[in-house]
Amino acid sequence: MEKQQLTSAGWGLECLAAGESAQLSEQQTFDRLVIHLPHAATTGLDWPVFSGWPQDEGFRRLVNHWTDVATDRLFGLPTATELAENEQLAALQPHLRAVQFPLSRFVADVERLPDDPLEREGQGVVYRHYEGYERQVSALQDAMLRQLHACHLEQVRQQLAPHCLLVDCHSFPAELSDVDICIGVNDDWSRPSDAALQAVVRHFRRAGYSVGINTPYANALSPLAPFPYVSLMIELNKRIYLRTDTEPDAKRCQSLRRLILGLYQQLTGMGDSGIS
Repeated sequence: MEKQQLTSAGWGLECLAAGESAQLSEQQTFDRLVIHLPHAATTGLDWPVFSGWPQDEGFRRLVNHWTDVATDRLFGLPTATELAENEQLAALQPHLRAVQFPLSRFVADVERLPDDPLEREGQGVVYRHYEGYERQVSALQDAMLRQLHACHLEQVRQQLAPHCLLVDCHSFPAELSDVDICIGVNDDWSRPSDAALQAVVRHFRRAGYSVGINTPYANALSPLAPFPYVSLMIELNKRIYLRTDTEPDAKRCQSLRRLILGLYQQLTGMGDSGIS
């Protein structure tokens, strides 16, 4: 299932002044990174007002399989403990913003387009069918969930700034690809410069991870905004940091967390080494 970008036909490179377009095509560092965490939560599935799904063990396994487990801990803002232990993180913190959807993607999927083609399969903003499971959703529930989708995207927009980088953070089940890390980009105005994209790829490859671009997933979230910015997606293969569908490997997570914070440091121009 390909990640869908959220954009608008009314906003694109043709809308940018020539100077802005050139600046985006060459930009390698960013004063602000907006960290987007859309699928890390499992909350809401046992709330009748949000759910409508069967509450059996098989469905719970399905949810765990397709939830981006622990990505909030791997990609999220530095914790109070991390900030206290590392001066570099304290300097990095003002350059970071994070927006996390607090509910499960099986409640509402904030990565879907309002008129997503997957609506035909019952897997648009409000899932109705998924791998043999059916969901009952009233018209009132559907309207409410779509409003949650719109409100979340507005929260993302509020954190964007001119010439920032939106980092769309995910993970994927191991059986989908042998690639350790997938970098997704759009083929439009929101695509980062080749220099910035290759810096991200090199950062992970130097740590021993295999990296694919737009495989097994493609694209990155790119909400409408009245100014230019760029966006990329980072997808982690679950096998590089989980023991089971729900159990993180503490040692691997610690190493990956340092690597990701080091990437933030590099992308904000604050250094090119990992944070120790």
